[in-house]
Amino acid sequence: MSDEEPLETENPSLEYAATKRRIIIMLFGYSAIMGVIYCFLPSESPLDYVITLPILVMAISWCLTDARERDLKLGRLWRLFLIFFFFIAFPIYLFRTRGIGGLFTLIGTIVIFVGMMICSFAFGIATLYVGMVLGLWRFA
Repeated sequence: MSDEEPLETENPSLEYAATKRRIIIMLFGYSAIMGVIYCFLPSESPLDYVITLPILVMAISWCLTDARERDLKLGRLWRLFLIFFFFIAFPIYLFRTRGIGGLFTLIGTIVIFVGMMICSFAFGIATLYVGMVLGLWRFA
């Protein structure tokens, strides 16, 4: 046995879990970045939709990774449904793939979403505070 032979003991489900975990970490990281960006944008800008687009892309990539892990093939219609109607398609996808266990994943998703909102808010407040200390913003 030579040292150059690759070991085939890797567990593919661990690889999928690591990928999904990285996507969730990236979602939190991008939420922090959004908290900073929103401090520099005018209120109710059309850029709000453009800035939130990466969150949709990461959420859809999580679904596609999960489908590969479960050996499901999502057709074009499902992918389009996920893109244009994510808030409807995502719970349907979870219940379709997990049955009643999809409820627990959906609750976990809501917890992650609330965490992302808190992260974005905290970084926004921190950015406003630093900007106020540096004299970038003046509050009455």
